[in-house]
Amino acid sequence: MRVRPTERFSIILAVLLSLAFGGCGDDPPADPVSGSIATELLSLSASGAEVGKRGKVRLTFTGPVPADTEVVLSSGAPAIVGVAERALVPKGALTSDIGFDGLLIGQAPLFATVGSVTKSTTATVVDKFKLPNARTGNFMMEVGANTSASFSLNATTPEPLEIPIRVTDAVVVGAPPNVAVPAFSSSGSFPVKALAVGSATFAATFGEQTSESTVTVVERAHLTSQSLASVAEVGSTVSLSASVDAILAKPTPATITSSDPQVAAFPAALTMPAGSTFANVLVPTLAPGQTDVTLKFGESTKSTRLTVVAAAQLSSLNFRQWIPAGVSGELSVSLNAQVAAARRVALSSSDPTVLTVPAEVVVAAGQSSATAFPVALKEGTAVITATYNGLSRQFVSRVGVQPTTLSLSATTTLAVGASAQLYVNVSGGIAGATLVNLTSSDPTVIAVPASVLVNGGESFSLSAQKPGKVTLTASVGGVSQKTDITVLDHASVSTFGPNFNVAVGQTLNGYLYLSAVPAPGAVVSFSSSAPAVLAAPSNVVVNDGSTSVSFPLVGLSPGTALVTATIGASSQTAIVYVGGPSTPFVALSSISSGSSTLAVGASTYGYANFNGTFDKDTPIPITFATPGVVNVPGAVPVLAAGQSTVYFPIQAVGAGTTEVSVVLQGIKRTFNIIVVATPTFTWSVPGTVAAGTTQTINISTNAVLPADVVFTLASSSPSATFSTTTLRLPSGAGGGMTLGLTGVSAGTATLTATAGATTLTSNVTVTP
Repeated sequence: MRVRPTERFSIILAVLLSLAFGGCGDDPPADPVSGSIATELLSLSASGAEVGKRGKVRLTFTGPVPADTEVVLSSGAPAIVGVAERALVPKGALTSDIGFDGLLIGQAPLFATVGSVTKSTTATVVDKFKLPNARTGNFMMEVGANTSASFSLNATTPEPLEIPIRVTDAVVVGAPPNVAVPAFSSSGSFPVKALAVGSATFAATFGEQTSESTVTVVERAHLTSQSLASVAEVGSTVSLSASVDAILAKPTPATITSSDPQVAAFPAALTMPAGSTFANVLVPTLAPGQTDVTLKFGESTKSTRLTVVAAAQLSSLNFRQWIPAGVSGELSVSLNAQVAAARRVALSSSDPTVLTVPAEVVVAAGQSSATAFPVALKEGTAVITATYNGLSRQFVSRVGVQPTTLSLSATTTLAVGASAQLYVNVSGGIAGATLVNLTSSDPTVIAVPASVLVNGGESFSLSAQKPGKVTLTASVGGVSQKTDITVLDHASVSTFGPNFNVAVGQTLNGYLYLSAVPAPGAVVSFSSSAPAVLAAPSNVVVNDGSTSVSFPLVGLSPGTALVTATIGASSQTAIVYVGGPSTPFVALSSISSGSSTLAVGASTYGYANFNGTFDKDTPIPITFATPGVVNVPGAVPVLAAGQSTVYFPIQAVGAGTTEVSVVLQGIKRTFNIIVVATPTFTWSVPGTVAAGTTQTINISTNAVLPADVVFTLASSSPSATFSTTTLRLPSGAGGGMTLGLTGVSAGTATLTATAGATTLTSNVTVTP
C-alpha cells in the first residue's frame, strides 16, 4: 500500500504525540515500589506490647515516599512477637506505624526492609504496662521553686496514655492532675512548684501500681558541698563548684573569699541559678602558694584549700600485676597537680620482648592523669618506668597465666528467717564457668550447697535458720576463702538518734539502723510522747536485705518529744527537739560491748555513753532478754557524777543469744551478745609460696576464749617452715594471731596446727 506524503506526516506526528504524552486513554494503576527509591528508610523503632494485645513498629524515612511502598517485615522470635510479612506505606508518608502481636513475655528483634535498606529494632512484650510500685526518691525545694518530676513505665506504650497525679498536700506542692505519656515512650514528666513550707508526696497511679516521691519544701536552701582541685600548676584554670540541698526559687549568690588573692583570681561570688542545686565557676591560677577558699551561702559555709605549684611532679604509675600474653591493658600515669598545658611523660619497658609500651603518654591541659595501652607479647616479667620532670616511678608486671584468686563475701549479721546473698568471685588462671566447693561450719545455722558453678562472679541466696555463728568456706584450685556470718534470734534497733533537731513546720528525714537483716516483711513502728509537738512517723516496712530505715520527722510546735522505734520486741528511743533544744536533757546515747561473741566462761565488758553528765551518782540498770546466757557480776553499775561513760563486766554463763538493754529516763538502748558452747578455730594458708619469701598466716577463733589455747605447728616437708613451733591465742580476746610461713625450696608440704581435739590442715606448694 502506498502512503501519500500528507498521510505519512500524519502518522509520524501521531507516533511522536503518543511517545510524548504516554499514549492514549487512562493510565494503568502503578505498582507498589519495592525496588530502589530516592527516599530511603532512615530508622525503625518499636513500642512495647501487652500479652495478647497489639504493639507498633514505626518506620521513619529520609523524606516523603514518592509512591505506595512495600515493606518486608520479619520477627527474630516469632513465638514472642508476631508480625505480618508485608505491609504498604502510602505515598507521601514520612513515617508509618505497623501493628504487631504480643504473644509471650520477652523480647524479640524485628526487621524491616525497604528496597535495599534493612533496619532492626527490639520489641518488648510484658504481661501488663506498669509503673514501678515503689518510692522513686525524695528531694527538697525552696518556697517558690519550680522543677519537673518524671516516672517510667516498664515498656514503651503504643498509644498515648494519661496518668493521674495525686498530691497529698496541695498547699505545700503544686502539680498537674494528669501527665501524658506519648506513644512510643515509656516516661512522662510534669512540672512541680513549691508553694509553702512543709512536706507533700505526689503519686502517679496506673492500674494497681503507684510511683511516689516526697518533696520537702523549705524556706531557704543550705550549702552542702563545694569542690575544688587541691593542687594545680601556675597558669591552669580550676573549677570551683558548689551544691545546695534544695532546688532554688531564684538566682542566689554564694560569696567567695580567698585568703591569698595573689594565688588565684577567685570572683567575689558564685551565682546559683534558679531551678538548680549546682553551679560552678572557672578560676585562673596566678602564682605558687596556698589559699584557703570559703564559700558562704546564707548562714552555711564550706572551706577548702588550693595549692598552686610552679610545676607538677609525677606521683604514681599503675598497671596490671598480671596480664595474659597477646592482649593489651590500660596503664595510668598520675601527676600531683592539674597541669596548665599538655605534659609528656616518658615510658619504657625493661624487656620490650615481654611487654611493649609506647614511648610517651600525654597528660592533657586541665588534667592530672593520662592512660596508655601496653601490649603483652610473651610470658615473663617486665618493669615499666615512667619519667617526668626528673622523677621516675616503676611498676612490675608479669605476663602469663595469673594464679587463681577467690573472694567470698556476704552480709555479716542476719536475723532468723532472713535471706542474704553470698557473693563468690573467681578470677585469674581459671577461665569460664568453674565449680566452687562450699562448706558451712554449722549447717543447722546456715546451710550451703556442696558446690556452685561460678562464671566470674555469682551471687547465691542464703537462709538464716537458727541463732548462732557460722563460717562459710569456698575453695577451688587449691585456694580457699572464708567469711563469718552471725545469726541473731531477731533484729533489734541498734542505732537511733540519740537526738534530732527539727524546725517548726520542717520535715526532716531521719535514719535508724538495725542489728541484723530482718526476716522479709519486718515492720518498724513509731510512737511519740508528745504528738502535738511531733507527730509519730508512719510504720515502715524494712526493705529486703537492708538494715537501715528512713522515716520523716515533722515538727508541729516548739517543744521536746521522745520518739520510740519498735521492731518486734525490740525498741529504742530518741529525743527530738522541735524549734531547738530549749531545756538540757541528759540522754543515753549508746551502749555496746567489747566483743559480740563469747565462749561459755569467757568475759568481756560493756559500756554506756551519755550525751552529758549527771550532778550525782546514777545507777544504770542492765537487763537481759534471755536469762541464763550472760550476767553482770557484782552490783548494779553506777555512772559517777560528772562522767559520761560507765563500764560494766559481762560474763558468759550458757550457750544462746540475748539482747542486753539499758533504759534510763525513757531512753532505751540495746546490743546483742552470742554465747557459744565451744569455740571454733580457722586459719588462712596461701595455696602457693615462692621460695625465699615469707607470707603471713592467721589462726582465728569465732569467740572470746575463757582460757589460753596453744596450737602446735608442724610441716611435713622442710620445703616450707613456720616462724614458730607454737602459737598462743590468749584468753579474754577473740579474733586471731599471726605467724610467718617461709618457702625454703621448691616442693609441697602438708601443714598442721593442733590444739587439744582441734587440728587444722592445709597443703602448700613452694614455687622456685
